[in-house]
Amino acid sequence: MNYKRVAYASSTRSTYCSMRNAYLRFCLYFGKSPVPAEKDTLLTYMVFLARSLSASSISSYMNVIRLMHLEAGFENPLDEFELSLLSRGIKRTLGRPPSQKLPITPEILLSIRNVLNLNSSKDRAFWCACIVGFLGFFRKSTLLPKNKSCLKQSLLIKDVSISNEGDVMNIIVRHTKTIQFGQRVLSLPFYKAQKVELCPVRAMIDMLAGLKGLFHHISDQPLFSFVNEVGGLGYLDHCEFVRQLKHCIKLCGLDVQMYSGHSFRRGGCTFAFALGLSPVLIKLRGDWRSNAYERYVTVSESQQLGIARALSTGL
Repeated sequence: MNYKRVAYASSTRSTYCSMRNAYLRFCLYFGKSPVPAEKDTLLTYMVFLARSLSASSISSYMNVIRLMHLEAGFENPLDEFELSLLSRGIKRTLGRPPSQKLPITPEILLSIRNVLNLNSSKDRAFWCACIVGFLGFFRKSTLLPKNKSCLKQSLLIKDVSISNEGDVMNIIVRHTKTIQFGQRVLSLPFYKAQKVELCPVRAMIDMLAGLKGLFHHISDQPLFSFVNEVGGLGYLDHCEFVRQLKHCIKLCGLDVQMYSGHSFRRGGCTFAFALGLSPVLIKLRGDWRSNAYERYVTVSESQQLGIARALSTGL
């Protein structure tokens, strides 16, 4: 039995019941019919919720009312113009900008590398995940397995190939947020970097070299594997990667709260933009379906000055 999945389902059900009970108590107190609900009841309830909840939380509470009506055989009561207008007004009043983590930069990557012990198999695996995640614009969910049930969907050792000359590496990606049913595969090349400290090919060769001499038939193991304390084969998952990242960020003297696993994806995208790479190529390499990647790009002060200078020159 997958206890984590059961616990998640139980938590989701508990949240639903809590939101439903809040609505029922509101209707009982004000003498309103919960199902089917009148439009004025829903408008009043939204205003009532806005006293103490965020705009996103209000949306969740209202969605519970929608489910209650659908379960009872009624139409969605939220498809009302007045409700839509009120919702937009609440978002304008209570809305907050999303809290984004800072991007990892090449300088931060070097700092992380300097605090690692690259004689350690685990640190070599962590460093390889860092540089590959940065240059591949990887989502954390693609780069590393979340738990044992996700191993078959994660990157595996057999997904990596390195040229005989050791200058080009290729990683096959079979499962991402936008590839759920094996409808296509991504083939991401990585080229040898001039700065050996930030070379993804060198990092991969060093990591794999420490494994192949000790273990046989490891091609189906998670890509970022290592020799653990008892001489067995371990691998990095979401939790362990983030834990080690926060430890390194702290040792680098940076604010731990401002960085996460997603900082590598955002950082790689920002780095590519600064180099002048085509937005279309950035989008394709990062496997973005929409233009959502644009909000990950951080425009530096010097780039802003360059834009201003170009505009002034054109006058």
